[in-house]
Amino acid sequence: IRPSLSDFFLTQYTHAGRTALSVSVEPLENLSLPEKEPLYKTASLSSLRADAVLAAAFSVSRTLSAEAVRAGRVYLNNLPLTKGDKQLAVGDKLRWQGKGRFIIEETGGLSRKGRLFVTFRF
Repeated sequence: IRPSLSDFFLTQYTHAGRTALSVSVEPLENLSLPEKEPLYKTASLSSLRADAVLAAAFSVSRTLSAEAVRAGRVYLNNLPLTKGDKQLAVGDKLRWQGKGRFIIEETGGLSRKGRLFVTFRF
């Protein structure tokens, strides 16, 4: 931090509401960020089509996910996804601009109705 900014923070941030604050300048090496724990979600799908996977992962309709693919807002492994009927595989990374990103973590067995169990990691 530039000296003028650090002086400002040290002198101005003395209270947050009714709580007194103690502010000091620390080197960046002392900064530690908490580890983000992954979030998992499981769904049953009829196939690993991209639009169906997106719809299940983000809890939206398949029509809405297909529109996002056509609009160019979905990326597969950091490349634009151009067709909603693309077959995906375990390990594929998907990102939907404005919604989030996830990885297809694993596929499990089949349900009694023949649907495939898929686990997503966010």
